[in-house]
Order: sequence, then structure tokens, then C-alpha cells
Amino acid sequence: MPTSLSPHFPSLLLALLISLRGLRSSSLSPSGALAALLFGYLSLALPLRLFGVTLLGFYFAGSEATKLKHSIKSTYEELASGSEGGRRNWVQVICNAGITASCAVIWRMLFGGEFGARASSWEDEGKWCVITRESARWESRVLVLMAIAFSSACCGDTVSSFSLILS
Repeated sequence: MPTSLSPHFPSLLLALLISLRGLRSSSLSPSGALAALLFGYLSLALPLRLFGVTLLGFYFAGSEATKLKHSIKSTYEELASGSEGGRRNWVQVICNAGITASCAVIWRMLFGGEFGARASSWEDEGKWCVITRESARWESRVLVLMAIAFSSACCGDTVSSFSLILS
């Protein structure tokens, strides 16, 4: 196992592509794209892909929800947030991705194999699995469940807020 943080170039590339997509589609401001790049990378650069997949699922579901009757919603968003066209800034990105990325970073420090011996066999022992009844290494499962629950709540909030606008 490596003794220091190793860069994960595919994760960085994917986070960069996603943040550029948000910037190009005008759903993110420049500060929002930078925050999305950072939090996307932190969530994707793990041996356990669940954190990144959860965040990407929220991003794509939210992106699809925002495409519905965009002209109606953009007028409401401009009035509510004061931002042009409802572009998400760094504060909104942190609010929606901060907990998931924090769980990912903590998980990486405890179980990723880069900071000590505790992480040497997380995959073999099923420490990440949320359905096992084994009580050892419950911390990993708590972090996984927190990330899933938080991203699910953010996704539900995003989709429902756009659905209510249209009703």
C-alpha cells in the first residue's frame, strides 16, 4: 500500500469534465465549477467508488430535473437567488456535495490504505457493506450510509423543488 496520497488521474479527469459540462451548460458559475471539480475529485478518488457514484447520480438526476420547462424556472430562480439564470455558485455546490465529499475523505483516511494499517483489508472483510450484521468496523458503514442518505436528500429536494414549480 502507498504511504502517501497518490493522485487518481481518471478521477480528476472525470471531475474536470463534469465541472466543465456544468460551466458550459450555464448551470454552474465559475466558482461553482471550481467547487464541483474539488468535491467531485474528493468523492471519486477512492478505492470504494460508492461516494463518487452517489454524487454523480445526484448530479445527473438534478441536471435532468432542471431541464424541464427551463424558461419558467429560470425566472423564479433569478428572483429567489439573485443569480443570473439560476447558475449554482460555490456555496450551493458545498451545500449539496460537502457532506458526501467529507464522508469520502474521512473514509479514505480511515480505510483507503494510504494512512496506516487499519485499511489493509477493508474490501476482503466487507467493512464497506451496509447489509452485513458484523459489528466490527461499523465506522465504514456509517460513512457510506451518511453519504447515500445526504445525497438522496439533496436529490429529493432538488427534484421536488423543480416539480413544485411546474405544478
